[in-house]
Amino acid sequence: MKLEFDPEEDRAFPASRQEILDAFSAWFVNHDYCTQDHAKEVAGDVGLALEWKWAYQDGNLAWWNVSHIIDYLLEWCPRKLSVDPKHCDDIREALGHWFRFLDARNLLSSDGHSVEILLDAVEVLRDDFIAAMGDRSKFGMAKSLFSLGTDAGVDMSDPDQVSAHIERYNDLTIDERKDLLSDHLFANAGPSTPDRRLAPVIMPTDDEISRSLTSIPILPKFRDLVIFLGKGRPLTKKGHLTLADARVLVDLLSTGDEMDPRYGDLTFRTTSSDNLRGLRLIVAWAKKAGLVRVLRGKLVPTKRGIGLQDELTGEFEHVVDGLIAAGPLAIQSRSNQWRILSAIWTSLDDMSIDLLTVPYVMMEHVPIDMLTDVATTEVLEAWQFAVDDDTIQSYVSSAINKMIDAFELCGLVTRESTHMSIGETSPEGGSVTLTPVGVVTVRRLLIAAGFEVPLAGRFAALSAAGLLEALNDEDEEIVRTEVLAWCKVREPSDAVDEFARAITELDDPALQIQALELLSEINVDLAAPHVLELTAQPDVAGFALCWLADNNLIGEQDLWIRATPFVFVDVLVHRMIALGPEGLLTTLALVGTDEQQCALFDTIWRAPSPGTALVLAGIDKAHPSKLVKKAARKALFKMRSSLPAT
Repeated sequence: MKLEFDPEEDRAFPASRQEILDAFSAWFVNHDYCTQDHAKEVAGDVGLALEWKWAYQDGNLAWWNVSHIIDYLLEWCPRKLSVDPKHCDDIREALGHWFRFLDARNLLSSDGHSVEILLDAVEVLRDDFIAAMGDRSKFGMAKSLFSLGTDAGVDMSDPDQVSAHIERYNDLTIDERKDLLSDHLFANAGPSTPDRRLAPVIMPTDDEISRSLTSIPILPKFRDLVIFLGKGRPLTKKGHLTLADARVLVDLLSTGDEMDPRYGDLTFRTTSSDNLRGLRLIVAWAKKAGLVRVLRGKLVPTKRGIGLQDELTGEFEHVVDGLIAAGPLAIQSRSNQWRILSAIWTSLDDMSIDLLTVPYVMMEHVPIDMLTDVATTEVLEAWQFAVDDDTIQSYVSSAINKMIDAFELCGLVTRESTHMSIGETSPEGGSVTLTPVGVVTVRRLLIAAGFEVPLAGRFAALSAAGLLEALNDEDEEIVRTEVLAWCKVREPSDAVDEFARAITELDDPALQIQALELLSEINVDLAAPHVLELTAQPDVAGFALCWLADNNLIGEQDLWIRATPFVFVDVLVHRMIALGPEGLLTTLALVGTDEQQCALFDTIWRAPSPGTALVLAGIDKAHPSKLVKKAARKALFKMRSSLPAT
């Protein structure tokens, strides 16, 4: 089993990755007598460490010393990984299991530290690792951008709140963004290779893909170009189209170019078709895709190009691969382009797939300014320029917009909220999202690049209650994606029916509240009658009332109903889970004075709600009144004293 790989060989490690992890899993099952599923989970975390060793270090998976462990646990993981604190130990312990595996198989390199030293380091660094994972000064660009929303109180699962957050971000200057995101992201960015294990995404349906394929802008342009060429068109001595042919093609292909542009009273004659960016792009792209070629001084169609007249979408993969191979920016460049721009464009072409990964994983519109910021950071890390950073930011912004032009022409993305800048011939800014065929294509390209790209929908056959229970320990990003996939295969009314039923089937208050929140995301109008019915069921009535108040169907004051104090316990549970101690106390204040609140405790300590003790303990901890705190403690003592001995 090979364990040493050249980091410069892009496909070397990905081709052997699964074989290595399978061997580890088999050993781990036999060694620890664990289940195959548990071994698979540990192997996934081991895979992260191995990918880091290959992509960021020397590629020798068997050679380890303490400095490697420190770099991985205290630098790379905090910068790249968003992990719940309770799962931090899984990452760290998996590294130790890998060292034990190497040692057991006599694979551990003698040039590194012994297994005892390595395992000691993994254990000693535990507290430092957990602290580093929460240290925002170590976060990378993508992780920091999402943290901004959380800091601002944005519900990152709410598309409207996320959109508003993005708009506020777009309004910031580059200096304001630097201040907000921390200088280390712009001045000392780490290695640019992204994590190779991506979050699951929802695949579009076959119908969505088919409709997307029929609306790809570049394909009919290629077909019309081939038809125009006929048996071939002569080229100039420099290998360009003649001006006469260029004049026809600019209109025929709607290239966006202007022949002999006028500025006021002045006319600037177009002297070469090479000056027409849109036409130059289409012709160069057609050559790279193998649709046309130069033969004895003429531009002629190939057999593949002629086939476009019969089957327009059949060559789509060749068209995409041709664009990526040529570089979406390089294919638009001119031979006499300014050297600094060529350097920047080369860097950006190298990261074009990485940039497409952002809208692929997020599955929603991503501000192009966000992509520009990420790209600028990488360019400044990779190159040294004589001009200031803001000038480079401007160059990168222009280049990213041109890259998006090419991707949009290829049918991979769509844009929204763009604007036209003075002197530009194509739209700029706004946001970008992948088309259905773009999702499928980017996934294909990511797989070819060695990424793990799982699909969402593995829980689609479960009930709503089963779905929420299955996702209970998953990261928020995975929960969001799997719920969307689950809803996609159901009519909104059916999804609402199932989530409403789940509220009565689930025992976990947090999951019941989550089910109610999802009802709001699906359709408030469809959900309202179901939730009103739930108010008649004492065990969930409190949560249902909170949902109605949150959706402005009742007033906040209607949450306190004197005749049903036990229901009010669940109202307080909801507010405490959803809004924290402040929400708990604000809702408790609906009861009245401190004395009236104390009187309530004499009743609600008998409430059967599983959250009774949680509420009383929360009031004791957070309430500013000593009188109320004492009454809450007394009620909690009564409740616990009344429980049968175990």
